[in-house]
Amino acid sequence: MGMDVTVLVHNVQDLVDRDMAELAKAVPFKAGDEPKDFALDQYHSEAEINAWFTSLATTYPTLVTTTSIGNSHEGRPIQLIKIGKSTGQPKKIFWLDAGIHAREWVAPATALWIVNELLTNYGTNADYTTLINTIDIYIAPSINPDGYEFTRSSDRLWRKTRSGPRNGCYGVDPNRNWDFKWAFSGASSNPCSEIYDGPSAFSEVETQVVSNYLLANKAQIKAYVSLHSYSELWMFPWSYQAHTYTTDHQEYLTLSSQGTAAIRALHGTRYQSGTPPDILYAVGGGSFDWAKAVAGIKWSFTLELRPGDGDTDNDGNYGFQLPASYIIRTADEAWAGILLIAKQVINTP
Repeated sequence: MGMDVTVLVHNVQDLVDRDMAELAKAVPFKAGDEPKDFALDQYHSEAEINAWFTSLATTYPTLVTTTSIGNSHEGRPIQLIKIGKSTGQPKKIFWLDAGIHAREWVAPATALWIVNELLTNYGTNADYTTLINTIDIYIAPSINPDGYEFTRSSDRLWRKTRSGPRNGCYGVDPNRNWDFKWAFSGASSNPCSEIYDGPSAFSEVETQVVSNYLLANKAQIKAYVSLHSYSELWMFPWSYQAHTYTTDHQEYLTLSSQGTAAIRALHGTRYQSGTPPDILYAVGGGSFDWAKAVAGIKWSFTLELRPGDGDTDNDGNYGFQLPASYIIRTADEAWAGILLIAKQVINTP
């Protein structure tokens, strides 16, 4: 067809082997360990993440509350950490989740880095201190825990949940399963497809658990951010259809410009911003469209983290299999932009 072709990865198994070797060498974190011993430049198991959260709640009793908001299909807890100084009154909430797609390891790792960044700098960083004193920050780092553990044990590039089987195939794409414009675009009705949207909206217990929690707290939640990888994109509604925008689109453009500029200022990484159909592709049944349309949350964003073409670290060929050595740079630059969203919560009615 006359197209130029470049092979990015000559043997994907080489990257899988490297990932598994990294896991084998990683320092495990166990119940009872000190929070500072949790290696933020490593990828961790669900058990290690949960143990760390327990340790944080013990170490920072006036700032941290941890809870399971429900269980996954295979019975794993979907963990949530709340960071906030109690005032005795309901506070506005900033929500951040990650790991909805199992193979996107750097997204949960970034969420965990943000947890540590806030807690270890409370009292010395004025922005963090104001945030934690004024609002509550809710972080759910792994909302598809079954899929995530499956990528660690069996199939590194698994994307979906682990429900089923249906027609001999397992799982649903949990970011096509939300009950807003479900099955409208960018999804498949084939259970064997990676973008299978499920037999019905909210067929997956994981999307039920998270959406129910968001609805129960929608009066306080003023911002919703979901972390994915990869491509270095800063995205906002609407996702389901091209050339379709929210009534506050101009406000989204302004905040997105500020957020991507803050990211660029740290390491020079250039995130592209816009609605998914404008810069990527249309998707129905996604979490951040639902958060805006159904839960009525003012600010709703999805960030596609590293790797991508926007940074200068030559990490573009790793795809979903970003080495752990890139976690810190991925996380700190993303947080520079996300922090501006969190600050918006303070003054959002």
